[in-house]
Amino acid sequence: MMKALFILIITISALSQDKRFQEQKEDAVIDYSSIRTLLKKDGLGEIQRSKEQKLKSLISEKKKIEKKRSFYPSKDEFFSFFSKYWLSKNASLLRWDFPKPDYGIASHFKEFLEKIGLIERKFSIMVINTPEITHFALPSNPGEYIFILSLPFMKSLDLSKEDISLILLEDMLRIDEKLFEKAIEMKLDFIGGQIKKSREELQAQHKKLLKEYDRIIYKRGFDFGEQFSITKKMDAYLKPDPMIWSNYIKLLNKINKLVKNNNLYKKYNKIYPSPQMQIKWLSPEKKVL
Repeated sequence: MMKALFILIITISALSQDKRFQEQKEDAVIDYSSIRTLLKKDGLGEIQRSKEQKLKSLISEKKKIEKKRSFYPSKDEFFSFFSKYWLSKNASLLRWDFPKPDYGIASHFKEFLEKIGLIERKFSIMVINTPEITHFALPSNPGEYIFILSLPFMKSLDLSKEDISLILLEDMLRIDEKLFEKAIEMKLDFIGGQIKKSREELQAQHKKLLKEYDRIIYKRGFDFGEQFSITKKMDAYLKPDPMIWSNYIKLLNKINKLVKNNNLYKKYNKIYPSPQMQIKWLSPEKKVL
């Protein structure tokens, strides 16, 4: 009898434990379900998904940036960067970092361009304190120009703002004709392409292009054929206004006298050949009767 009672108690106890286990299991399910419902109600699940989406977007953008870094800029962007790079490398020689007032050259040149029908041109003018370069335009983005202008050159000729605008216009036309780019004697096929060379090879390539800039700006300049073409374009732009056209002839005469009489500017004719020839090209042909 006692044995049967003992077995019954154990059985009831086991059943009680099974019931409690089942209840705990059900409670766990109910708790999980309620938590999920609460998350959904409070929008926490949506926030989590939003964070995950943003993370995926950031990773995608990073990959795009890394891909761009492995490519050279296109020609439309490369020359603007490299011309400024050349200017920074030649800062001590060009002496462009010196205190100077606003000469009003930029505003006058803008008005001058609009007067002859050239609008929406962006440009920067760097005044340098050396006769080493008299004036020059460096290649930049399409429709943009980087001008170098020598203060000693301006003072030697006592140039007016219109004189300066005429000089800058000549340089602008040279850039429009891509004469600088055409004068570069090295392959530029790496521009816009994927960067496959080592850092040392890239540095050597950049040094070579810097030397090309030096050669064109300080030694080569522009040949007679290129100068003739630019002079004729100047003639076409200025002829509608006889006063400006006449001032252009006077300017060329002033430059011609300067380069003949001042040794500081004896290499001017090598860079821009030559003011005397330009005057002849612009002079009306004499008819023989």
